[in-house]
Parts: sequence; structure tokens; C-alpha cells
Amino acid sequence: AQRQGQEALLRDFCQKNSILFEKMAAVHVENRIVSTTEIRKSLLSGDLKFVKSALGRRYYLKGLVSKGERRGR
Repeated sequence: AQRQGQEALLRDFCQKNSILFEKMAAVHVENRIVSTTEIRKSLLSGDLKFVKSALGRRYYLKGLVSKGERRGR
């Protein structure tokens, strides 16, 4: 389901705050529209080729690994 009304709200906000608003055409990679939803779906399904193409870089996670209950031993 696509969200509706977001463009109008953003355009109004920008106008009220003297911010330039410029609508851009959708970006397509591998015949798919690039969106956060498509990137999340691709990550979950393991389609890292699309993710890399869509982001223009490799996807990575950064964080600390904490000591757990050591169940995987």
C-alpha cells in the first residue's frame, strides 16, 4: 500500500519555511523502483546484489557484540 498525501504535506511545509521543493522522478535499478521498502525486502530475502546497486555501496552493519547466554557453544 502506497502512502498518500505525503508530497502535498511536504510541499506545503517547504513553502511555509522558505525551502525549495523539487519533485524527482523515481529511480529504477534492475527494473525495480528504489525505495526503503524494496531495500528492506531485498535484505530479508538475501538479494544483496540489488541492495548494493540501489544504495550505490555495500550494505553493512556496525555495532557492538555483547556477551550473551553462550547458547551457541
